[in-house]
Amino acid sequence: MKQLLQKTLGSEFGKIFTADTTLSPSDSARDYASRIVAENMFDVCVLGMGDDGHIASLFPGSSALESPKLCAAVDDSPKPPIRRITMTNAAFANISNRWLLAVGANKATAVAEYIGDGRTPVRQFDPTEIFADEAAYK
Repeated sequence: MKQLLQKTLGSEFGKIFTADTTLSPSDSARDYASRIVAENMFDVCVLGMGDDGHIASLFPGSSALESPKLCAAVDDSPKPPIRRITMTNAAFANISNRWLLAVGANKATAVAEYIGDGRTPVRQFDPTEIFADEAAYK
C-alpha cells in the first residue's frame, strides 16, 4: 500500500511519510519525529475529534498529552490498537494552521467540554479553525 501511495500521490504531490510499523512504538515515534524535523513538513494540520475529545492518539488522561517530544509512544490506548504512536502537542504547536473537524451528534458532549474545560486534549491542540456541523454544536 505504501508503495502504491508513493507512486500515485507522491509523484503528483510530493513525498509521503508514514510511521515505520516494523519498529517498536518508541523507536517508531523517535524515527517519525526526526523526519518531521528534517522536512519541516507541516503547514496545515486537519484533525477530527473523537467523541471523548481526543485528537490524534492523545486521549484524555494520557501521559502523551504532556510529552515535550514531537511524537510519543502510547502503550495504553483505550481504543484499539493499544500500542501506537502519536504526534504530540509539542509538534502541533509548530503548525500555523491547526484545523479541527467535529461532525455528528456523538461529538456534542466533546464540543461542550472543549468550550468549558481547558484541559481536554482538543483544547490543548488549540485549533486555529473549527469546523462543526449543527449536530456537534448543540
